[in-house]
Amino acid sequence: MPPAQPWLWDPRVQQWVPNPQYRPPRGNKHLLVIIGVLVAAVVLVGGVLVYLLTSRHTCPTDTMWSDAQGRCVSAWIEPPPPTSSKPTAETCPPGTQWSEADGRCVPASTPAPKLTLTFTGLGPLRLGMTVAEAKAADPSVNVKQDQEEYGSDCYVGSNKDADLTFNPDGKLSYIAPLSKDVATQAGIKPGSSGTDVQAAYELVSTTYMPEGFSGIYVGPDGAEMEDGDEWPAIGIDFGDSGDPVGTDGAMDIASATVQGVYLEGGQVCFG
Repeated sequence: MPPAQPWLWDPRVQQWVPNPQYRPPRGNKHLLVIIGVLVAAVVLVGGVLVYLLTSRHTCPTDTMWSDAQGRCVSAWIEPPPPTSSKPTAETCPPGTQWSEADGRCVPASTPAPKLTLTFTGLGPLRLGMTVAEAKAADPSVNVKQDQEEYGSDCYVGSNKDADLTFNPDGKLSYIAPLSKDVATQAGIKPGSSGTDVQAAYELVSTTYMPEGFSGIYVGPDGAEMEDGDEWPAIGIDFGDSGDPVGTDGAMDIASATVQGVYLEGGQVCFG
């Protein structure tokens, strides 16, 4: 009968187990201890590998390890934050805008066109128009005969943008913007400095006489009006805003501030 082996294969546990009938020779005792330690280490490493292969480190995509259930379970996916269905300036259709007051997209407001005082008129009004033509061009025109100041043949009034005067021949001859935001084509408006005017136009004068004439006239050629020049002209009023120079009451244009601008087509009803 062959000698008993130290290890037997156990099909129940599918591994080698010590043979209880084996009696090692006395000289192999230490060798058997070493072999036993090695076998235990192999078993331990195998157990660790099995754990890792079935743990959270190897859970499939969209799953996570559950310590409570000891297995991989469906992962919790944080839902995306709710999106607002409220339209914005970017989502309102073209030609509309979001209105907080109405809670919806409303037709976009169109800013009023910027008015410019030219040498021909202001907005739809033109020098030389009759009262009927001016009213047809701008229904807001409202004029009346001013018998007290100018005589029965003169008409004065306004529209939504300016004061107006019609000469005895019935034609529009004077337009004075009501808004201080209305500028000339050169950018001069109430609040502009005298140096702005000097830079915008070719001036003859460096001073003006507030007691007799508080401003200057500029013609379509961009130069200051002189005797004999033809109208129309844009008037630039400085009032008495400049520093006095000399002893004759003159004011320095460079130190002055524009108080108003207006358009004249020639002799205006009174003068």
